Amino acid sequence: MNEEFDLETIAIMSKLEFTDSELLNLKKDFGKFLEFIAPIKDEPEVPHYNTVGIESLREDIVKPSLSIEYVHKNTPQRNGRFFAVPQAVE
Repeated sequence: MNEEFDLETIAIMSKLEFTDSELLNLKKDFGKFLEFIAPIKDEPEVPHYNTVGIESLREDIVKPSLSIEYVHKNTPQRNGRFFAVPQAVE
């Protein structure tokens, strides 16, 4: 397989940092991986069929759900009808 790939660009886009030696090792390993999967390109595409027949699926039945007041009965904080939680990501 002789496709060119730029791991530095991939690392930047993925917000990963590597040393030069790590990039060199990754490039070797990634090249081996691409060579390993190259024969898959030559395989004919096999159609995939749903193994669960449509007739075995249940019918959708609309059921009443819990009221927003009941759900938020023990909620420490809420924002309208939503749960209010501490910010996890900046």
